[in-house]
Amino acid sequence: MNEAENQGRKDGFLDIIKSSTLRKRSLNLFFNWFTNSLVYLGVSLNTSNLGGDDYLNAFISAAVEIPAAAMGLYIVDTKLGRRWSLCGTMVLGGLACILTLFAPSCEMEWIGITLAMIGKFCITCSFGVIYIFSAEMYPTPARNSGVGVCSMCARVGGILAPQILLLSTLWEPLAVVVFGACSISAGLLVLLLPETRNLKLPETIKEAELVERPTARKMTETGKTTGSEKVVGSSKERYLVEETPEGKDFHNGLENPIINVTDERAVDAATQTSGL
Repeated sequence: MNEAENQGRKDGFLDIIKSSTLRKRSLNLFFNWFTNSLVYLGVSLNTSNLGGDDYLNAFISAAVEIPAAAMGLYIVDTKLGRRWSLCGTMVLGGLACILTLFAPSCEMEWIGITLAMIGKFCITCSFGVIYIFSAEMYPTPARNSGVGVCSMCARVGGILAPQILLLSTLWEPLAVVVFGACSISAGLLVLLLPETRNLKLPETIKEAELVERPTARKMTETGKTTGSEKVVGSSKERYLVEETPEGKDFHNGLENPIINVTDERAVDAATQTSGL
């Protein structure tokens, strides 16, 4: 493949699988999507087993989704960021599910119902976070297909959720234990993923891999560079590229001279010059 064909070539999902970094990251996301759908539908279908009035339980289960969806869209832009928001909601949701096992011993039905609704709130909130988080992991040419495969994994979890509930015939708390354990383990695995808040969306496989580097995240926040790394872009859109052996930077298949950036004014001036 010559240089012109390589520049015009778009990265697809197969290219993501070929990258070891993105492949591991994708497997992590697949499991999180699977667990989100599994726990969400499992908790929803289990409301009739919580005790009390079934109609009231179903109403509360549906009502908590409204503030949960709004909360999911809000916390991703707070200091928690994408990673800790997803981790926190899934771990809290899993703990709430497991704690419902101890509610019958208290002989108070409202405690079990409250814990189940907290679990439903958290897992609904995590669903809103994971859509944004997953989309920011993949490069633009493969973003649709990447999120699509993640969504397919979620459908598998939805298929298995009713079957997991049948495990209660073997041991009554088993289904809730499975939901709680899956949610906690998936939430902890999220910590292996990079934080994408306030980072420019990756355009290529190489840029998507750079998101994993701590120096890239630190550079985006401070605007400083180290070694042979340079800041390219406006003062509001900074991202990291590596200096090639030939002494030139490559971004999106375009070859540009190195820009020595010392402050934000120099970045803006360089951007305007490159646009002429």
